[in-house]
Amino acid sequence: AYKLWYLNLVDEDSIKQFDYANYLIDLCECLQPNLNSIEQRIVFHTMAEVMLNSSLPHIFHKKLKYIFKDNFKTIPDSIFSKHIKYSLPYFEVNGLLYHRP
Repeated sequence: AYKLWYLNLVDEDSIKQFDYANYLIDLCECLQPNLNSIEQRIVFHTMAEVMLNSSLPHIFHKKLKYIFKDNFKTIPDSIFSKHIKYSLPYFEVNGLLYHRP
């Protein structure tokens, strides 16, 4: 995911960025069934953060959310239909924010 961020930072050709983003989306789709819940949250959060800081169209955000749609079942229903930035706090991998004693 950070390679995608790098491609954006160095103003790489948008076609190359789109191709790499599609590769990552396909990779997420293949890996997702074999990841446990925490791993899925880490992958989603990392990918979503990179996508938010890139110039990718929102269709990539929707594809990513669809791949991890089962993870949205434990958060408010309205979050899935909103912009991806609203889902990031719910996928925060720092457990201290949500699992305090």
